[in-house]
Amino acid sequence: MSIERISRKRGTGWRVRWRDGTRNRARTFDRKADATAFEAEVRRRRVAGDLRPLEAGRETLQELAEDWWRLCAIPNLARTTLATHAALWDAHVLPPARRYTTP
Repeated sequence: MSIERISRKRGTGWRVRWRDGTRNRARTFDRKADATAFEAEVRRRRVAGDLRPLEAGRETLQELAEDWWRLCAIPNLARTTLATHAALWDAHVLPPARRYTTP
């Protein structure tokens, strides 16, 4: 685990790097005090065996898209817009096994 000073276009920043299992992780901060506090939290969670909650949610993009499609897109978008979104999603994001269809 480390804190390092980094140069950015908008000035100096601070990066905290740590290892989570087999993955390298990093998070940047504007203030050194924030980076130091975050590093202490990562250390505390590692000792407690609770490092996983630092990761964002566990919901996949597909699950998010299915909820959005059902709750937001279908009730609020025109049929042609739904068809366009479905075609773009199918062509560029979703694997061929799961395709969206317009209502």
